Amino acid sequence: MWSAGPCAGAAHGPSVPASLVAEASVPVFASLARSGYRRKAEQYVRALLDVPGRKTLTSIGAQWGGAAAGQSVHHFITASPWDWRPVRRSLARYAQQVLSPEALVVEPAVVLGAVPRAAGTERCALRRRTPAGTGPQALGAWLVSAAGSVPVDWHLLPSPQLGGATGSRPGAGGPPGSGSGHGTRSRDRTATAGALGAHVLASATDAARLLPGRRGPVVVDADGLDAVDVVHGLRSLGDEFVVRVTAATPLRIDRARLPRCDARPSTAARIAGALAELRRPLGPCDPAVTAAAVPVAFDGPSTRDDPFELVLLSEWESRREPRSFWLTNLRTLPLSALMRLARLPGRVRHDMTGVSERLGLRDYAGRSYRGCHHHLTLVSVAQLLTVVHAMADHPPEPRTA
Repeated sequence: MWSAGPCAGAAHGPSVPASLVAEASVPVFASLARSGYRRKAEQYVRALLDVPGRKTLTSIGAQWGGAAAGQSVHHFITASPWDWRPVRRSLARYAQQVLSPEALVVEPAVVLGAVPRAAGTERCALRRRTPAGTGPQALGAWLVSAAGSVPVDWHLLPSPQLGGATGSRPGAGGPPGSGSGHGTRSRDRTATAGALGAHVLASATDAARLLPGRRGPVVVDADGLDAVDVVHGLRSLGDEFVVRVTAATPLRIDRARLPRCDARPSTAARIAGALAELRRPLGPCDPAVTAAAVPVAFDGPSTRDDPFELVLLSEWESRREPRSFWLTNLRTLPLSALMRLARLPGRVRHDMTGVSERLGLRDYAGRSYRGCHHHLTLVSVAQLLTVVHAMADHPPEPRTA
């Protein structure tokens, strides 16, 4: 479905020109007070774009030249006290200007230091148990447009390797990241659906702080999480949203908008199946795919006193039972536009495999909270430059919905 632009690096496609790296580095790294930090940040991004194979601190140091350079790379990433949040703010501002993003997608959990998984296997990462001995996991917030997707913020999940530190911001007293007000500390390697949902909300909240005036909804693949909590949390933030939910999510038809329908407690799957006559084709590009939009409300004691209007989106593909479900508070967009938003996490997963992993997304194998955030931030800059360069060669086609 998705197509990404050429990947950076001679081994994978046309290289991002040094002039573009230098030009973008001026605004993106302007917050770094030391000229040496700004120079090293630009060099690190250049290495992510050019070094073949895994982008480890060792391989990047080798490109910088000599053992002393390797030590300099290691110190810059793992120990230097530069703040990644202002860099991400500048990155997000730059991405907004050049991409005209459709949405902010929170997706998925990346295991650092791990061998990349096969394409299409990452969507369930949030609901699996964390295997013993794996590296830290990072939840990304991505700006997505027709041109491509760019991660603009990262939220670290609780990890024994990081001493329980979590979050996306430098901490103030206690483990790094605990000062954000959104992180948690856990000795258990498994997380409940509610706890993971809280991290999704924290990621969306922290990313929103980087994006004042952002337009477009937050899109979350909440399959396996507590969808009720995620939806209520996004609502409390004042966000428009599209949230993927499970077939068993408790809902009821909104009688105020469908007065002739049964409003007894039900589930997403049963409601979609009962109103299959509302299915509509999504267009000539997907003749076998149909979808429906049904006005609903949550069912349950915690929601009856505070109902709010939702739309259940369901999708079928040449089968009697719907295959996917989403909830949204966007009630004025046409069905085709809603389904396009619902599919944006697929764009992120595609670009993660085709672009991010080749730029070294998973290659940081250290156990430094600061190092994780520094590496992820600079990978994000490299991805933005890759997308911008690809846009110059292959402008995105206009959206039709």
